[in-house]
Amino acid sequence: MLKDGWFLFLFVVLAGIALGHFWGIYALGYWSLWWFDIVTHFLGGLWVGGMALWLLAKGSKRSNTYVYWAGMVAAFLVGVGWEVFEVVTDPLLSGDVGYLSDTICDLFTDTAGGLLAALLFLRSREKMNKL
Repeated sequence: MLKDGWFLFLFVVLAGIALGHFWGIYALGYWSLWWFDIVTHFLGGLWVGGMALWLLAKGSKRSNTYVYWAGMVAAFLVGVGWEVFEVVTDPLLSGDVGYLSDTICDLFTDTAGGLLAALLFLRSREKMNKL
């Protein structure tokens, strides 16, 4: 696995998410930088979409359409699960002003991250086919 460039890329993304999330919580980054949540959701979507593609399409001749949909749908579904988790663990959260717009933004950025994962996956697959 560690010789697989795609897996290594995803490992680095996950490490970045973890470090960013810890900083966001413990150094109050989520509260001091209004856009920091957008970055973590985007990177989360990138990681989830990338892992889905690594598991579902690695080494196969899946169509480009399949790759795009798999990356985006995986990121979107995990994003929905994350939003449900947030509400279950903090029920007062859903009563906050702006909660719905924040959730929509989060799901959009999750899905955009999954789309980027699909684009990068197809690009890496294209490079491997040229070798």
